[in-house]
Amino acid sequence: MTSVKSGVGIDHLRQRILEKVSSLDRATPATIRLRAGITSAHESLVQAEKSMTGCDGLPPDEALLAVLLRHAIDALGEVTGAVVGTDILDRVFSRHCIGK
Repeated sequence: MTSVKSGVGIDHLRQRILEKVSSLDRATPATIRLRAGITSAHESLVQAEKSMTGCDGLPPDEALLAVLLRHAIDALGEVTGAVVGTDILDRVFSRHCIGK
């Protein structure tokens, strides 16, 4: 059972998708694109997580975090075909004072 609303089974689903994509024997343009998109999204999310800790005791750079999240969303959009508009990120960061 998987539920986006409660989060039940999402980690298992992600793992199964990664297993299936990585176990593909034949490298086609589609699988190469999928692998590149997933890898790119993962790298951006790892960097975003690292940026949350800040540097030298300074608070996290929210502008950098926004850029990294946007890149991860765009990379996943290339894989899924879904495009997320800027309105979602605008809502997420509307409560933060970025760049001030």
